[in-house]
Amino acid sequence: MLRALPIVIAVACATPPAPVKPTARAGPCRGDARTTGFDYWLGEWDVRPHGAPAGAPASTNHITLEQDGCVIQEHWRSAPGGPNAGYTGTSFTTFDRARGVWHQTWVDNTGSVAVFEGNLDPSGDLVLLRVAMPGDRDTSRRRMSYRRQPDGSVRQIVERSTDGVTWTTGIDLHYVRR
Repeated sequence: MLRALPIVIAVACATPPAPVKPTARAGPCRGDARTTGFDYWLGEWDVRPHGAPAGAPASTNHITLEQDGCVIQEHWRSAPGGPNAGYTGTSFTTFDRARGVWHQTWVDNTGSVAVFEGNLDPSGDLVLLRVAMPGDRDTSRRRMSYRRQPDGSVRQIVERSTDGVTWTTGIDLHYVRR
């Protein structure tokens, strides 16, 4: 019997595990309709400044659903050869069910960190405001919106204000599905 044990172990180790079915929609967050409102951003995107020609170099953004469907993770890479070539970053966006707000934390390869919070507006688009952090030298307010377009693309607009009334657009990006 002891001679057969190594053969049993070898066969058991060589047997591939049963395939695991993806469970991106499983988990506690996916059962709450409030947590799926930003799902329109999920996917593979080519990103260009709004109004740029379709042939212009594109940045890429890969948006995934992580942590059992509770976190939307962004994987940004700036267009090669452009003014921000080599710039990369990632964000983590989640709906904080305890407080009833969307939360996004952005980090990048320059060491920058930005925190935003907000909610879906009446049209279902996500609008976030930058959260001031201790030690911030820039005291201006920032508003970032992700606006669904009729053709399925997304427009991301980042605005700045010093008074909270007058807003100036600083970034205006157009996301087109790859």
